[in-house]
Order: sequence, then C-alpha cells, then structure tokens
Amino acid sequence: MCDDGSTCVKLAWLENGNIKTHISPNAFREGWKSEAFNQVLNFDIDGKKYAFDKGHNAIISTTNIAFQYSDLDLLAIHKALLTSTLSPQEIEITITLPINEFFHQDGQKNMANIERKRNNVLRKVKVNNNQLFEIKSVFVMPESVPAVAEELKKDDVSLLEKSIIADLYGTTMDCGIITGGELDVSEVYGNPSIGTRRVAIAIIKAMGIADSVINEYKANAILSSEDKRKEISAIINNRSMIDHVMTEINNAIGNYAKSVISQIEQLQKVNRIYLAGGGAELIDNYVTAHFRNKKVRKLDDAQLTLVKTLVYVQGRCMKDRRKIQSYLRPDIYHQDDEACNFMDKLPLKMRGEFVRQAVVCGVALAEVDTRLPAIISSLYRQGITEDELIALIKQVAGVFGKTPNEKKEQELTPIKDNPVGNNKIIDNLKGMKS
Repeated sequence: MCDDGSTCVKLAWLENGNIKTHISPNAFREGWKSEAFNQVLNFDIDGKKYAFDKGHNAIISTTNIAFQYSDLDLLAIHKALLTSTLSPQEIEITITLPINEFFHQDGQKNMANIERKRNNVLRKVKVNNNQLFEIKSVFVMPESVPAVAEELKKDDVSLLEKSIIADLYGTTMDCGIITGGELDVSEVYGNPSIGTRRVAIAIIKAMGIADSVINEYKANAILSSEDKRKEISAIINNRSMIDHVMTEINNAIGNYAKSVISQIEQLQKVNRIYLAGGGAELIDNYVTAHFRNKKVRKLDDAQLTLVKTLVYVQGRCMKDRRKIQSYLRPDIYHQDDEACNFMDKLPLKMRGEFVRQAVVCGVALAEVDTRLPAIISSLYRQGITEDELIALIKQVAGVFGKTPNEKKEQELTPIKDNPVGNNKIIDNLKGMKS
C-alpha cells in the first residue's frame, strides 16, 4: 500500500503476518548527482534526468495537485520502494488520490483522473544502480475515508451518529462525512489550498531573515521534529533569531489550524471529528479545544493510518476474496479478439463484475459437462445466437432432462450447418467424448 503524498510517501505491507511501514520524504531536482563519494539515486524517465538531493536549494516543488500525475510522483514512489527494506521485485501496488481528484462533485468516481493516475505510475523508470521495482498493476484508492474504517468499529459508533474524517496533508485537506459505524459515506469534500506547506513556507521565510537559506525538505524536517528548536539551532546562521523563527512557526501553525477549523465548521453538523494525516500532529490540540462539545480524536500514528488501514483491510478481505489472473491473447486467438472487442464497449466500472460473472458462468457450464467451457470458447464468434448455443449444449451434454446415464450414452454428432465452418474443431469435439 502506498500513500504517495506530495511531501512524503508512506508505505505499508504485510511481512510474515506483521505490518511493516516506511516513510520516504520527497526532494528531487533535475539532472544527476555525483556518485563519486556516496550512494545516490539517479533516475531517468523518458530521457529526462532526475536525482534525489535533499541538500540542493533548487529542489522541485511537489506540493501541488499536478504532482499526482507527474514525473515527480512516479519518482517519489520508486524512491520510497528503493529505500524501504523490500527487495526489488515485481509488485502490485495500491496508490491514493486526493478526494477532490478521485470523486466528481456529485460523489461519483472520476474515472478519467483514476486512469490518468494509474497510467502515470505504470510508466517505466530507469535508475543508476539498475535495481528497480517493476510495477505490474496499479489500484487507486481515495485518500481520507478508508483511514477511519477500523476506528469507527473500535469507538462503537451508533447508527445515528455523524462523523467527519479530516485528512490533513502537505497540499490538501480531504474530508468525508460518514453516517453510523460503517463506511456509509454521505458526502466528500476536498480543499487543495489547505495544507501543511503553508507552515513550511513560513519556516523558509523566517530562516531566510535569519541569514539561513533552506529548502522545503529541511523545512518539513523541522516541522515534523519533536524538538524544533534543536533542529533550527543546528542550521541557523544568525542564532539571535532563533526565538523569532520559533514564533513564526507557532503563528503559522495557529493560522493553519484556523483554516482547518473553518473548513470543518462549513460542513454538516457532526457528532465526531477524526483527524488523520501529518497535519493532525500539528493542530490536534487546537481542534480539540475549539470543538470541546464534540468527540474529537486524532488517529493513532496519524501519518501512517491510511496505509496501515488499507493493508489491514486487504489482509482481512484476502480471506473472503479470491483473485484470479489470466490473459486474453487477441494476437493468437480470434475468439479472444472478439471478447476484447466486446468488453471494450462496456463501461469501465462494469468490466470487473462482467469478468466475475463470466467465470461463474463457465463453472456453471462445467457443472453440466466439463467440456462445455472449452468447446463454447473455441466456437465463439461475434453474433453467435442463443439457438446455436442451446444446440451446442444439447449435442455435448444431452437434451435437457436426460439422466446422467442417458447423457453418457449419447453420441456427439456434428452441428448441422455449422456457423463457424471449422470441421477440424468439430472432429476434435467428437474426440473429446469420454
């Protein structure tokens, strides 16, 4: 699971039954970095060179919505994977999109954005040490809402209660209104202008006044530190300005909290407020004090809550779901080509369910006669009629209503006026009779 945020990427996965996590901050610049003295990560995407370089003053800003579909997002995901304890391998990955990108205003999925995000992550990347994760498939989930799934159950939320989950990131504030103790999402909101980046920018400006030039990577490191004064003291040049910088940070955090509180107040009246994301660590006390008559809770390990919940839910669902993977080969089989053409005409959201139904249908046919799925798929062509299918089933499995012994004794005879005109297939079908 990968929560590919603009400030940092959060990973979570199952390993020997335990959830493992990794947080990877973003700091990329154009061009490559020298490998003379240290191990570095230099990347190439479609001939364009990038490097991870936390100390460079010209790192590319990632705190904007365009990041979600950019080279930088792809770089951030691969850099996170390469710096984790996982070994390079083929993987399937679940990634996230901000709510206002994942959904339309009417609450329906924005399939264009979802496909755009998925296709971006499937692009090829080259890395200097040639050890790279190969992403085989990508699943896209909305940010925010899944993070609170297990917490609703733990808190024994009643059917009549309304909760808001506010997910606070570097660039965005995502909110979901939930009714009851399940993920019954009534409304979703996303504000791409409220994020912790405004605090990071305030740190950069304050340090600049103190004759200390820092980039967003260092500003975010200060912001996430439990001892901000210590981090500032280590890199500030004008030490007499330390108190000034601390004051500016506190003021910026307070203003950020006011924006979050204002956004929550504009939404529906709720009984519970859940805070998640990196920003929750900064403003939990502000929100709790303001909404003293409501049940306010910062989720444990707020920055990693989303990916850890997704891993937990997936692990639980694996016991209840079975994934089947196969391939159609339109370059070899004309039947596969016809099937691809048919499915391409279906709406995207219907294709997965159609494939599930097709598998179950094949099993049902095999219950009648194990040869039927192979025979029907071999004879399939565009425009095949129900009469032809019924005639085929009767010839293979026997007229409906016959006993198993009668079916066993029935000889397979060719279909009259065979629509496919493939005598070889018919001869093969005769030979399949047990």
